[in-house]
Amino acid sequence: KLSGGAFPSCDILIRYLTRTQSGKIWLAREVYLIALLLIGLWLVRQEAQTWQLRLLFFLLLPLVATRGLTGHAAAVRENTVFMLAVDAVHMIAVALWAGGLPVVFWIFWRAKREGKCSPSQAARIVRRFSRVALISVCLLIPSGFYQSLTHLQDWPALLNTSYGNVLSFKLILFAFML
Repeated sequence: KLSGGAFPSCDILIRYLTRTQSGKIWLAREVYLIALLLIGLWLVRQEAQTWQLRLLFFLLLPLVATRGLTGHAAAVRENTVFMLAVDAVHMIAVALWAGGLPVVFWIFWRAKREGKCSPSQAARIVRRFSRVALISVCLLIPSGFYQSLTHLQDWPALLNTSYGNVLSFKLILFAFML
């Protein structure tokens, strides 16, 4: 976008990151992410306690929630703050549900490999994740519907625009995961 499709020069990148709102937000989010990654690596080396990992998890939520500050939600002219809040809720719900699925599979794969997961433990894990998944889906549906109504002007736009095509793909993935 910045150089007509070619890789932008360092000067253009620096100007983008330091002089534009989206560049400053992107840079701040990346610095925050690097700090959290370093903390996470340190915690792994220290054999972190559960409360420390939970704290790190909650510190990651603002990173997920602020994704909309550089996307479609920030471009809405009316009710921008409300749209950013809806987008934040939507992104956190996606992260918890779609991000949680691979974690649950990884837990079961590792437990099976090590022979450490009893049926009662597996049931407890599934029950706990199912609550998170249900709450996430209950938040995803209305927030996604509201965003779709805001960004798509009519139903043909679902198939005739780039945004609509991406949304259609996401809806197919959503239905598959559901």
